[in-house]
Amino acid sequence: MVERLKRAVLCRESLLLLYATAVLCALGYHNRFGVAAPEHALLERWVTQGILYTAAAALFSALVLRCSPVKLGLEWGEARLWARYVLLFALVMAAAILAVAWLDPSFASYYRNHRPTAESAPVFLAYAGCYAVYLFGWEYFYRGFLLFGLEPRLGDFAAVVQAVPFALLHIGKPEVETYSSIAGGVILGVLALRARSMWPCFLLHAFVALWMSACVLYVMR
Repeated sequence: MVERLKRAVLCRESLLLLYATAVLCALGYHNRFGVAAPEHALLERWVTQGILYTAAAALFSALVLRCSPVKLGLEWGEARLWARYVLLFALVMAAAILAVAWLDPSFASYYRNHRPTAESAPVFLAYAGCYAVYLFGWEYFYRGFLLFGLEPRLGDFAAVVQAVPFALLHIGKPEVETYSSIAGGVILGVLALRARSMWPCFLLHAFVALWMSACVLYVMR
């Protein structure tokens, strides 16, 4: 029993997955520093989580995995290849999001209630910057740290493994978005593996999130 437990836990992949699980649990309870004014609490939470996701992944990579954090998805990879995929997927998702926002009132209602009001361009840009920090942390944690950390042992199956916690963190959002995040997480994982980089995933995720907010706050008003 003890020997089997050691074999199950004391391997690179198990340590990585257990550590990632602990980080996700911790961020569920501690997700802001508490220094911003109450009206800016949401923006502070985004920035805090983005920083902590990135720092947690980078520290474990350097201290435990003994590899440079840059090697886990932060390199540009095959930029000429992934730039075409980013453009194609962005066009498809832009049309799909506009259609869903138009056809599903609950979708638009959710994002109106879970996004800061943005009456001016500077306010929206501040919101976009904070959310980009958050999404960078997400993408580096899932499509960088987890994906490329698991790839040596799991190969392409790592794209499926990292998509599971990614999709579960969408629970509470509109149902159609939660289910679509399962396929989206796998597709982004495969794209990162093909591109040898998490950057196309970050750019796509940021575009989708900000376009979604723009549609709800401006187009669907």
